[in-house]
Amino acid sequence: MNLQRLTLPANNTMKHLNLFFTTLLLAATFVSCSKFASKENTNNSSDESIAVYQITPQSIDLSEFYVADIQAQQNVEVRTRVKGYLDKIFVDEGKFVKKGQLLFGISDDLYQTQLKKAKANTQYTIAEAKSAELTMKNIKLLVEKGVVNKTELDMAKAKYESLIAKVEEAKADEQTAAINLSHALIRAPFDGFLDRIPFKTGSVLNEGELLTSISDVNNMNVYFKVSEKEYLDLMKLSPKEGFSANGYQVNLVLADGSVFPNEGKIETIEGDFETGTGSIGIRAKFQNVNRLLKHNLSGKIKLTRKRENAIIVPQKATFEIQDKTFVYILDKGNKVTSKAIKPIKRINEYYLVEDADLAGKIIVYEGIQTIKSGDKINPKQISDKSLKAELN
Repeated sequence: MNLQRLTLPANNTMKHLNLFFTTLLLAATFVSCSKFASKENTNNSSDESIAVYQITPQSIDLSEFYVADIQAQQNVEVRTRVKGYLDKIFVDEGKFVKKGQLLFGISDDLYQTQLKKAKANTQYTIAEAKSAELTMKNIKLLVEKGVVNKTELDMAKAKYESLIAKVEEAKADEQTAAINLSHALIRAPFDGFLDRIPFKTGSVLNEGELLTSISDVNNMNVYFKVSEKEYLDLMKLSPKEGFSANGYQVNLVLADGSVFPNEGKIETIEGDFETGTGSIGIRAKFQNVNRLLKHNLSGKIKLTRKRENAIIVPQKATFEIQDKTFVYILDKGNKVTSKAIKPIKRINEYYLVEDADLAGKIIVYEGIQTIKSGDKINPKQISDKSLKAELN
């Protein structure tokens, strides 16, 4: 009985000790979790600085690019006007020629013979006409003396007039023969560069054969197409002053990415819009420096217009919800509020926004994923210079 009394208190003591240690363990775990939570809350606190940016209206250049069709001011096909053998080629492909310079010679033996025959026929008909004129005058004298009647005079006069008409016909044939002979020698119609020459000396040429083409490249016509909206923007400018002189700068970008040194000028706009595309053609003129541009060269037209007081927003500072673009606006109490914006054009890493109310507003630039509308933040202002350097 004594042993049993001693054992029971021992068991109760062990139960109390187990309960005591379990309580200590739970308390330690609670304290540890509380410290961790406190530390985590500190890391997410609003004391962290967030970069913000003040929107300032700026003067920017807006550029649009259009596929261009570059053509010489004059580009003419040189074709034969008479048949014959290609007797001589006086020039080479791709060479620059002057107006009136001899290009090709076609065998002219036949045309020289035709000209001689035409001249002889002219002389013969002239002689016949003179003889008829003398006869008419003699008959007129006889009529005045009453030797012959007036009918003889009328017949003589009709024959003379018929021969006069034959003289004119003979002269026309002679002129045609002379023209055909002149066409055997082909000359440059104006200053320009020659294209490829497909025929060689001795080739048989028919009338209308293409010998080459010649391009006047002192000035170049560059054609491109714009949409209806862009057309309306252009027409707001004064046609009297010229498009490029009143807000638009016209440049030509070549295939290698280089910009042609001379600026262009828009000269004319087509009369109708294309039914399918809704675009309209425009022609710009460029003075061809050092004759660099050639007919049918490829390139792009760059239309640049300066825009004053433009509102631009860094793309990094925006976020999208259901196809709408937002930014966070910072108020005087350092609280942020989301605001919808309407970007109208992307310029590198910026959006051009049609919203004058944003001028002077401060927006959140970094950390937009970690905040929400109504949060209070610790803002850190960044300069426009620093922002551009970062974006670059």
